[in-house]
Amino acid sequence: MMNNVPVESSSSPAAAASPVRILLVEDEAILRMGLEDQLHEMGHRVVGHADTAADAVRLAEELRPDLVFMDIRLKGDEDGIEAARTISDQLHVPIIYLTAFADQFTIERAKPTHPYAYLHKPCREGELRAAIELSLHRHRMETAWRESGERASRENEDLRNLLAQVSHDIRNPVGVISELAEILASGETIETIESDLERIQACSKIVMDLLTELLDYTSLESGRLRLRLAPFNLHESLLELIRCQDVLARAKNLELVCDLGSEVPTRIVGDEARIKRMLINLIGNAIKFTDVGGVVVRVRATTLSTQRVRLRFEVEDSGSGMDPETIEMLFKPGSFPIQSRGTKSSRTGWGLGLVIAQKLACLMGGSLRVESQPSKGSCFVFEFEAEVIGESESTLVAMPVLKRYQILVLDCGAFSAQVLMRQLAEAGGTPTLAQDIDELMAWYARTSVGDRQDEFESISELSTGRPPRLPLVLADADHLNVTPRLFRQMGYDGPLVILSRQLSSTTVAPPLTAFLTKPYDMMELWRAIRDATSAVPRNRFSRPM
Repeated sequence: MMNNVPVESSSSPAAAASPVRILLVEDEAILRMGLEDQLHEMGHRVVGHADTAADAVRLAEELRPDLVFMDIRLKGDEDGIEAARTISDQLHVPIIYLTAFADQFTIERAKPTHPYAYLHKPCREGELRAAIELSLHRHRMETAWRESGERASRENEDLRNLLAQVSHDIRNPVGVISELAEILASGETIETIESDLERIQACSKIVMDLLTELLDYTSLESGRLRLRLAPFNLHESLLELIRCQDVLARAKNLELVCDLGSEVPTRIVGDEARIKRMLINLIGNAIKFTDVGGVVVRVRATTLSTQRVRLRFEVEDSGSGMDPETIEMLFKPGSFPIQSRGTKSSRTGWGLGLVIAQKLACLMGGSLRVESQPSKGSCFVFEFEAEVIGESESTLVAMPVLKRYQILVLDCGAFSAQVLMRQLAEAGGTPTLAQDIDELMAWYARTSVGDRQDEFESISELSTGRPPRLPLVLADADHLNVTPRLFRQMGYDGPLVILSRQLSSTTVAPPLTAFLTKPYDMMELWRAIRDATSAVPRNRFSRPM
């Protein structure tokens, strides 16, 4: 009685580097053993054998062999042709018939199972070897064609979905433009005409943005799009971009913070326009899908050589986050409805922006991915390598003057406070964070100088000969209603830096005060602190007599 179980042949000296895994279906034990020895000598592995159709199907599903040798006459009610039909349809494993029956009726029954070869027993080694090699080659070709067809089918389905959304999204604004044009033609008051023209302009911009996305996508898909590499100032470009996007953030009462690492080079070689396009898309999406909190744009660099770095851009928001199913659809064209991310935003679109951004990242030799969890916000990470123009040195500005001051950061913004505290610490300061006016007053009471120098927190420094440290306040006026006048009324007469995204270029700073417009870089922060502290009398740092 034959055991219908998986088996493993021992290694042969002639075994190939990647031996073919073969399932033998043969009900005559002597013939099976002879065939198994032949296959073993040829360097292949017999992973299992069966003598019934049911066992053949079961072992094929369990072992997933590369090839099946199938006898036609088997034990039981079903023969090898029935087993071959099931294995071929369900598992796409190549079948070689090895049988003593060559009558026309049997051959006709075997044809619908699409056998890869039909050999007569007994079979010579040369015929066996040729059948195996040709069968495996044909199977590889068919597998490649099948996978290509499946991929093309998926892409066609994505394209059909995309075209359906394109027609819908373009039809709406074009319809509005047509209706407004008819209204204008009928004659209206000047006030109504101005309102209608504004709506026409807004609808036209929507159509142009959608068509631009579609053209970029088709250019990337066809491989026609090429990068335009040139030197540019990364710091200036990034700050300009964020200041433009800040208008959208302010409209939703959100923070938009730029956290530019001190190690990030100033000038690099890259496609500035497309890098900005990617970041605008990522920042715009983050603002769009965030209702409370804000967005932080972090930039970090890893030095690869004296003239090359790997840049890492992170766009993190405090929005609703995404589940794994939503993340899986993000980078598929036409399959991601924008309104599905669980915010109050009602704007819809094609979901092409992220698809384009990911393809651009790949074109730059980099990557774009997302890290997100429901209710915990999202973080899109864009990385690529770039050539550095000039020395790849840290742009960190050391501020020795900070050691003279006890620094307070007055800011209740989650992102902006975190970034400013880190920047001051990197520059040599030891800042303290206050999140409201009460904490500010308590801090000032502990650190005040002049008439209350005996209450100075660093009074121990007097006994060591070091001058006492004076207070320095950096206050965010966007989150708290603070002004230089407020500080002077409470008796604070030390240096003060007011940070705000709404400062006017004509604003005049009082003495010991500097204004800093957000977003800013480290050099701008240093200049503001220098301006605020430069007028501090020298004797205020002198050791009291």
